[in-house]
Amino acid sequence: MSSPGETEADRRARLLALVTRVASPPEGTPEEQIDDWLDELSREGVPAVTNWIFHDDLAPAEVVERMLAYRPIVLPMGHDRPPTA
Repeated sequence: MSSPGETEADRRARLLALVTRVASPPEGTPEEQIDDWLDELSREGVPAVTNWIFHDDLAPAEVVERMLAYRPIVLPMGHDRPPTA
């Protein structure tokens, strides 16, 4: 999640550094640190980000572009109730 006062360029740079660390962690990085980085990415609200990093063979910059372009689908109220007659 972007911080108050964070510019789009700052957010892009922060996400790029984070995705790069997750995709290619420095040797000896504890698993807990990688989990913390993944938690930070998950707070951005983009559900597919880990798939893009680990399964879609995308460069970190491509992952960040997709993250910044992501817009959730907003369903109308009552979508989960069956229609009434």
